[in-house]
Amino acid sequence: MLEQGEGVGTVRMHGLARDMAIWISIETGFFCQAGTSVTIIPQKLQKSLTMISFMNCNITRIPSQLFRCSRMTVLLLQGNPLEKIPDDLFREVRALRVLNLSGTLIKSLPSTLLHLVQLRAFLVRDCCYLEKLPLFGDLCELQMLDLSGTRLRELPWKRGMLGNLRYLNLSHTIYLENIETGTLRGLSSLEALDISSSAYKWDVMGNVGEPRAAFDELLSLQKLSVLHLRLNSANCLTLKSYWLKRLRKFNIKISPRSCHSNYLPIQHDEKRVILRGVDLMTGGLEGLFCNASALDLVNCGGMDNLSEVVVRHNLHGLSGLKSLTISSCDWITS
Repeated sequence: MLEQGEGVGTVRMHGLARDMAIWISIETGFFCQAGTSVTIIPQKLQKSLTMISFMNCNITRIPSQLFRCSRMTVLLLQGNPLEKIPDDLFREVRALRVLNLSGTLIKSLPSTLLHLVQLRAFLVRDCCYLEKLPLFGDLCELQMLDLSGTRLRELPWKRGMLGNLRYLNLSHTIYLENIETGTLRGLSSLEALDISSSAYKWDVMGNVGEPRAAFDELLSLQKLSVLHLRLNSANCLTLKSYWLKRLRKFNIKISPRSCHSNYLPIQHDEKRVILRGVDLMTGGLEGLFCNASALDLVNCGGMDNLSEVVVRHNLHGLSGLKSLTISSCDWITS
């Protein structure tokens, strides 16, 4: 029932098996017409449908008949050239728990989004024109939020909101320059955070103005176990590395914005540290060195012998280190 897929190591379902699975899913309230050239959502959709998928089609607008599916809990519309979501849609589908609009052309969403008080997962990944979202005041059940690759300049929630959020992706938010104080500290249930390749500049409390979130807010997230982060410098890091020990996985890059490099890690590691354009004798790096399983040094300086790093940072061996990559570090000779 499975055939060789287009990519290496992939498979695809036989067409007959796929059609049968779709037929069965319709009988159980699931309608799927994904990956087709369909441009219009069918006029006749059963009101009893609970899950609807039109991902990766060519749909440009959402018709009014979709509003009638008031029992719908899952709506997957990612990968469509949608430019606008009708104001009335969210008012009629209040049972929705999963909404995926990733890769669409929307620039904003109506305030009626706040009617989705049962929403658990909201994904707008790579909505490269999305500039604004309504304040998430009533979406207190939200557990998964993906805002990566959007044009948001500020986060759509305030202190004390989203206390049940467990996964947050803010990667590649190159316009996100403002995060208000307390916005992240209030995410008491957060387990995974990706804020890599973001425009936000982190600094310690005392070095940032009152309205801006300090790096200390990340350290207060007791349930956080996965972190992807980029820092301009090591100034945020302290000799205390207790917060790193809580993390099951991390990818932390320290790289000044003025340092350009095409270097990319060859493979994913559970605890990777990437230092690019960093003086290796800078204080505050001890915790990273001791907790990393993979260490990448790119365009780094400050010494000509790796043993100097061990002595300078009082490192008694790097027992957890499994991979060391040195690239374009001409100063290092041994």
